[in-house]
Amino acid sequence: MQKPLPKQILKATILLFWCLATALSTSAQSWQPLGPDDFNQPSFNSAAYPSLALDGSGTPYVAYVDRGNGYKTTVKKFNGTTWVDVGAPGFSAGQASFTSLALDGSGTPYVAYGDKGNGNKATVMKFNGTTWVDVGTPGFSAGQADYTS
Repeated sequence: MQKPLPKQILKATILLFWCLATALSTSAQSWQPLGPDDFNQPSFNSAAYPSLALDGSGTPYVAYVDRGNGYKTTVKKFNGTTWVDVGAPGFSAGQASFTSLALDGSGTPYVAYGDKGNGNKATVMKFNGTTWVDVGTPGFSAGQADYTS
C-alpha cells in the first residue's frame, strides 16, 4: 500500500506547476505599439523627456520635448486609431526640459517643465480646450527646476 504524499510536497508541486504555467503564459506576451508607429517617422525628428498619463476613461496622453519644434513642449493623445496633437505642437514659449504631464479629474491636461526662457525655472501650462495657457506666472520656482513631477 502506497503512503499518501506529505502535504508539503503536494503544495510544493502545485506551486511549481502554477509558476511554470504563469511563466509560460507571460513569456508569450510582448510589447506592441499603440496605434501606428507614428513616433518613428523621420518627420518627427526625436523626442526627449516623455511623460505619459491616462485620463479617466483610459485615453493615453504623452507630453515631450519636441526636438523637431525647437525643443518646445508638444502633447499628443491617442484617439483610438492614431496619435493626435492636443493644441498646437511646440506650444511652450521657449525651449523646455524635464516635461511632466498630469490630468485633473475633469480630464484637463497640465504640463510642468523646466523653462529655458526663464532660467530653467518651473513653468506649468494647461489646455483650456482650444490652446495652452500658463497656470500662474511662468518660471515661478526659486531656482532651476529639474525632473518636474
